[in-house]
Amino acid sequence: MEICELEELFRVKIGLEMQRFRKKMLKQEKDVIFDRAYQIDCVIAIYEQLLEMSSGMQAEYLKVLLTFQNLLQYLYSCWLKETHSYMKELQRCLDGSIQSLADAYSRIAQEESMKKVA
Repeated sequence: MEICELEELFRVKIGLEMQRFRKKMLKQEKDVIFDRAYQIDCVIAIYEQLLEMSSGMQAEYLKVLLTFQNLLQYLYSCWLKETHSYMKELQRCLDGSIQSLADAYSRIAQEESMKKVA
């Protein structure tokens, strides 16, 4: 089987998994969907990332992943075990953004106080 065929089969496989996941989530009550919002977001992100990665993956990887059942859910569970979590990345982003806002506010306040003196 050629690599382009493996890539297409892989995209179809994860597409079907995504459809099953989506249907399963849509059958849930609104509060369950809300409670699983992080999971839903992560599974969608994993799916999208795999789509992008599929065109550059080695044939042997694609063959292994094609045989793996519930790949999206498995990769989600792997993500949850990672120590460098989404929350740490979010915290780093927030720290930087808050610092930038504080710096901008300080510059504006300083410029206005200089205008009052002048």
